[in-house]
Amino acid sequence: MYPYIPYYILRYEKEIKSNNVSMEFVEDELNYLLNGLQDAMLHGYIDAFDFNNIKAFTNLIIGHFANGEKKERLVNIMGGNNNYRS
Repeated sequence: MYPYIPYYILRYEKEIKSNNVSMEFVEDELNYLLNGLQDAMLHGYIDAFDFNNIKAFTNLIIGHFANGEKKERLVNIMGGNNNYRS
């Protein structure tokens, strides 16, 4: 199920684009996912390589539908820009 985490943010794509959702709510959702990933890594369910790849792919997906401050805020939660083009 971990590989599906980057796609979770897509459920808010339309709302983010049209400003119909609070950015704080979306940030809280991403923080929840990040905390879950960190717990999974600490308990050995995923390794650091998978952890970093999931974060990077989440940022890549965010870059495809968010821009400006929204993109920056969301990407920063998942550990900053990993040099992926958007």
